[in-house]
This record gives sequence, C-alpha cells and structure tokens, in this order.
Amino acid sequence: MGQLLRIGTLAGTTWTKEIPKTPCHLVVPNVKSRGANIPETMSPVPAGGKQDEVRGCRNSSTNPLMIVDMIASESDRCRVATYINRNLESGDPPICYMRDVKQFGFDHIIIIGKRYCGLLFLDCFGRVFDWDSMSDVLWPLGDYWNLTTKESRTSSIVWGLEFDGTIIHQTNTIPILLQKKTRERVRKRRRARKRSITDLVFILCVD
Repeated sequence: MGQLLRIGTLAGTTWTKEIPKTPCHLVVPNVKSRGANIPETMSPVPAGGKQDEVRGCRNSSTNPLMIVDMIASESDRCRVATYINRNLESGDPPICYMRDVKQFGFDHIIIIGKRYCGLLFLDCFGRVFDWDSMSDVLWPLGDYWNLTTKESRTSSIVWGLEFDGTIIHQTNTIPILLQKKTRERVRKRRRARKRSITDLVFILCVD
C-alpha cells in the first residue's frame, strides 16, 4: 500500500493536537431495526480478535477524535485505487468530506484519494469505504485484501445517517448504471459551461 502521511487529528470540525486515549472502535450499522445482515465481505472482527462496536455514534464522547492518515505517494494512491477498480480525482480531498465521514463514528481513517464528489478511504480494520457527498451515503466496499484478490464489484448496500446519528443499513434502489449516467451528465454540463466562459472571454478580448 505504501507509506502513510499523518494529516492530523480531527476534533469535531477542527484540527487538534490532542492525542486519542482510547483504541479504535469498530463502526457497524444498526442492522437489528432493519432486519438485515452485515455482508461477509464486511467482516467486522479481524481473525482472532474482538473489538468494541460503535453503532451510529455521531461525535459522541466515545469518539471525540478522528485520526486522519493518507497514503503518502500519489502513485501508490492511484495503484491502490486501480486494484479495487476505482477512479480518483486529482487534488487533495477537502476537509468537509472528512467531517462527513467522522459523523459515522470512525476513530481513524486512511485516505486513498479524492473521488468525484466523494472520498475513498480505509478504516483501521482494513475495510474500504467510498463516501458519496452527492447522495450523502457511504458505500462499504469490503475488506481491502479481499478486494485486491477478487474482482471488485460495486456494492448494492449503502450506509446512511438518521437525524439522531444512527447508522442505517439499506439496499441501494438506484441502478448503478443510472448513477454513472447522472454523474456523466453533470461532468458534461461543467465542461460545456467552461467552454462557454472561455468563448466569451475570447470574444471580449477580440472586441
């Protein structure tokens, strides 16, 4: 995966020098109320281990801080994303995406890179997540090592947050192809808008 770069520690919505004093908690959705099961590819407990679980813990006293690391090398970030069949956008991910992710109760994340309106990252248990800020949902993709040895498929399961901070686990009802077409239309509009502005500037300069 490559070396990691410590971005900082997020306390609420601001950076802090405070050091977390508690071990990382496992973030899982509140599946009992939905009658659903956590997919095997998102196995919450590493082999031979046992961890405390956080279910819908939004900035509570159990996780006031979130450590943010990032894969240091851009080439390593692209390589990891390619392994799991994901595309990255250029540039550093904005802090607003990290704040959004923190609301799910993560204590520690490792950023792979910025996505189109989102963030691709791992938690400290090796699970890969894809945050989509357009839909305000978190896509749990599975265990990193499983994704790199098997064909990566887009998950049909999404995590969302209710108003009280509870993480809900539900099946995505929007076809994946439709989502891709919608995003492509947004990209085309942006490119067309840029061309219009460029043409206008050229006309003004000529006049």
